[in-house]
Amino acid sequence: MFGVISEMFFYSCVAIILITYSAYLTYRAFKTEHSISSVTIKKAVIRAIVGGALGFAIAASIQWFDNYLTDFVEEKLNPYIMIFPMLRILFASFIGLVAGSFIGIMTTNLKLTKKRLIICATFCAVFVLLYFNIHENPLPAGIQADRIFVNKSDRNLYLIKGEKILKRYRVSLGRMPEGRKIQQNDNKTPEGLYIIDFRRSKSAFHLALHISYPNDSDIANATAIGVSPGGDIMIHGIKNGLGWIGRAHRLFDWTRGCIAVTNAEIEELWRAVPDGSPIKIVPEIKSEEGKCSR
Repeated sequence: MFGVISEMFFYSCVAIILITYSAYLTYRAFKTEHSISSVTIKKAVIRAIVGGALGFAIAASIQWFDNYLTDFVEEKLNPYIMIFPMLRILFASFIGLVAGSFIGIMTTNLKLTKKRLIICATFCAVFVLLYFNIHENPLPAGIQADRIFVNKSDRNLYLIKGEKILKRYRVSLGRMPEGRKIQQNDNKTPEGLYIIDFRRSKSAFHLALHISYPNDSDIANATAIGVSPGGDIMIHGIKNGLGWIGRAHRLFDWTRGCIAVTNAEIEELWRAVPDGSPIKIVPEIKSEEGKCSR
């Protein structure tokens, strides 16, 4: 619920900023013009329709794409499984429609200069970066999990305590996500039962929880074909210096076999997952019971 409210607040702030800036530019433009012709009104209406349509389409597309990246909220986490994602899309579309229409009306008499193009491009870039750095549904302080479950096929990491799913995280996997890790440098994410055996506060990535790969089975499989099983598999944040990417890192699988989350999410996991916690990584699972099974 907090994630929905924070996104609505964000979209509202964006619309207010856009409208305020457009009003300022319009005030300057109409300062020297004391009458408004029918041609000007016609231009304003056309620009309002075009601007509103573009704003609607862009806002709806961004929100739909983000829902695609994060998937729909799990039923165990929220009973309103279909309401919140659709509410986000509708609210984003409405704000886009309003902002686009106002910009179209208010910039009727303004020429599109290089300076204004740069301002628009900068604003759009800042908007996208801020949007992808909204931290959705933060885990309350003091909560601790007793295990982690990772479903590779849908790129989901589940934080679990007892029979309850505390939170779900969308993750990125190794660059070659299909199949279990067999040898060093194969860029695959392991599959099996492991533990979080230690953690690193200083690494190339923002915090890291070490996974106890390889286990006995992994070592036996690698030895059988005469290769090294590799190691140093972590759940970690984004590479140092690139934390501003935020949720956009989920666009593709980019690690060398690790499990990646955003910096805000790894900070949650750092607090909620004690050393010694089991972690189960599976290629695919369809039943809800399987996520909570030990």
